[in-house]
Amino acid sequence: MILLSGENSSIASYLLPHLRNSQQVCSFGPDKGDINSDSFLQNIFHDIAPTIFINLDQVDESDNAEIYREWAYNSNSFAPQKIAKICKEHNIFFIHISTTEVYPSEQSILHKEDSILSPDTVFSDSKLLGEQFIVESGCKHLILRIPKVFGRNDRFLTPFLEKALRNERIQILRDQTFMPLFASDVASVISQVIDNNVAGVYNCAGNDVVTMYQFLFQAFDLLNSVKSYNLSPQVEELDYDYFHTHADQLLYNKIDSSAINAATGFSPASCEEGLHSFIKEFANG
Repeated sequence: MILLSGENSSIASYLLPHLRNSQQVCSFGPDKGDINSDSFLQNIFHDIAPTIFINLDQVDESDNAEIYREWAYNSNSFAPQKIAKICKEHNIFFIHISTTEVYPSEQSILHKEDSILSPDTVFSDSKLLGEQFIVESGCKHLILRIPKVFGRNDRFLTPFLEKALRNERIQILRDQTFMPLFASDVASVISQVIDNNVAGVYNCAGNDVVTMYQFLFQAFDLLNSVKSYNLSPQVEELDYDYFHTHADQLLYNKIDSSAINAATGFSPASCEEGLHSFIKEFANG
């Protein structure tokens, strides 16, 4: 039996249908139970008796984490600590999503799992603390460090697409560079982790290095093609000193995913392939 938290997340929307083809799965989201509640966790683990727990529940919006610090640390750090303790006691495999934002922003470095860690936001610091609690618990675990993902129900690309449809001006950080990852690919990696019994801490990012500007216009062009639109959004690139958010932004987030690809035999879709799949879903949704 698999127990999964964060059933309303983008990753879960792809992962749950796949798992349910071959596994018994029980899932929940904030509307069904609070992952920060000791009594809820104890009761659901007792009632479901899972052999695998997949944690997709997190405060993943950097600005929200910066504003609501206690909530972020409770959800991203202390809830995983409690879950890890339960997993250790009952020999449950704990699969947990973390972030590639634990690495510093360095243009020339393709970060590996043993690279120097330098979280500089509440979001990244709380996620790294959660990782540390899980490792220290001694439970069997798989921690995936991923960038922001795009896909069904996402809070990353979809808001930009909606702004473009409303013809609203979009502001982004100039030359922000990353390796976007389709949520469906994260779901596939998790499935392969389960099938191959892979444990440890791994990076998992897309194969393509792009700027935010390139990524957005690739998405806009695909949406124009799929829906025969004529979108021409006003996208303004701002220098770092003039791009104001509550949380500091990583200018460069480049990740080496070769270890997880070797361990699972999985290779993510190209950025264009992933975007094409998602834009068709978005356009028809």
